[in-house]
Amino acid sequence: MAEYNFERSSFRIRLWIDEQPDFPAVPREKLRNLSSLSCGTATPRHSSTAIEYFRPRGGMYHYGLLAAHLGAESSDGLLQGRVPVSSRNSSLAWSGSLNRCEGDTLFGFAQEYTPAIVEGVHQCSIGLPRSGQLTFTAMAHSKVGSAPLVFHSLTKAVVRSLSHSHPYRSVEDVLALMDECASDPHDE
Repeated sequence: MAEYNFERSSFRIRLWIDEQPDFPAVPREKLRNLSSLSCGTATPRHSSTAIEYFRPRGGMYHYGLLAAHLGAESSDGLLQGRVPVSSRNSSLAWSGSLNRCEGDTLFGFAQEYTPAIVEGVHQCSIGLPRSGQLTFTAMAHSKVGSAPLVFHSLTKAVVRSLSHSHPYRSVEDVLALMDECASDPHDE
């Protein structure tokens, strides 16, 4: 179990491996099942992961948190994916986030980001475990700074970190998991 915190003037990232903090319990209306994914070749090294990302962008910012759990291998040898959806009114304010804009962070699965999560999973098909049950277990988003691009990148980071075998020694190690959302030629 490990928690990594990285902070620069241009962004903040938190990563939890094989542990998740005490996130608030949010009611879930339904689960969206992803189609079976049979092309994964990665060997899972971790059973759960969560990543939180905050980055100022001009007068705005990007923010998101996403967590997932990988369950035991399935008997059919396929990977099954599940993304919960919360009702519109069931998100809770969350004060434990890296987003320091008071009252802006909501904890719950926002339906508008589900397609970005699904697409992120499909784009990581080679990095997916061979089989099991991949369930997204937590999401936090902001009223202003969240976007599908952020959750697309967070999904890739979550999926890739499940099979990542090396310790995270630098912020670059974590940013490499995320791709385009995190890359910026103007970084320090």
